[in-house]
Amino acid sequence: MLFYSANHLARRPLMRMRMRVGIPLVIFVLFVVSACQIMDPVVRRTATPVPDYEPAPRVYTTAVKLFDDFSDPASGWEIGEYDIGSVGYDMGEYFIRAEEDNGYIWGQRFEWYGDVSIEVTARQASGPDNNDTGYGVMCRVNYDPEVGDLEGYTFLVAGDGYYAITRYSAGNGEHLVGWTKSETVRQGNATNELQAICAGDQLTFYVNGVRIADTRDDTFSSGDVAFFGATYEPGAAEFRFDNFSLTSP
Repeated sequence: MLFYSANHLARRPLMRMRMRVGIPLVIFVLFVVSACQIMDPVVRRTATPVPDYEPAPRVYTTAVKLFDDFSDPASGWEIGEYDIGSVGYDMGEYFIRAEEDNGYIWGQRFEWYGDVSIEVTARQASGPDNNDTGYGVMCRVNYDPEVGDLEGYTFLVAGDGYYAITRYSAGNGEHLVGWTKSETVRQGNATNELQAICAGDQLTFYVNGVRIADTRDDTFSSGDVAFFGATYEPGAAEFRFDNFSLTSP
């Protein structure tokens, strides 16, 4: 899996996308994490060599039922430190730390699912003064380490009160639901309860119990799940996740 940087597309000026570039980190014997690189938002990387490592095997899961309060740092989520940030466990939470402006990073589960309903308690622990960030969950994450492109769907809220649903395909992000301001999204370091439902081609996003967005897209039908965090200003941002549940929708 990789990190890219995300542009906020509709509500922010076009920015460069970055993929995480770092030394890959082996998780146990079977799992390895990815690295990132810098790329333009409309140009796939072609020149930068991909680090030589084995991709995590796909573990297909049919009976979807998982709860994680992150009290056990060996519960199966990605752990790693990279050039533009880090992911892992800390004090009973899962964290995503983006340390480079306009950079994003994610940590994934290393399993494979079809239709899912993801619920999690999420918050921005720190970030830029204007809260120009994005954080949330991903479903149907597909990552080809030989190509280095992120694919899948993100369900994001921002520290300044916006939300969006984005599809990443061949490493490029395209909003299915553009960044939209909502009073439902709690701003700053406040906690938000997120639920993302990926069922067939239907993508539905709930924030704090309110259905705020839904759309349809049939590009991806299965994949991994992940946490996602981004900062769009100079300086680092950190996001925390707790009480994760994964069920069949």
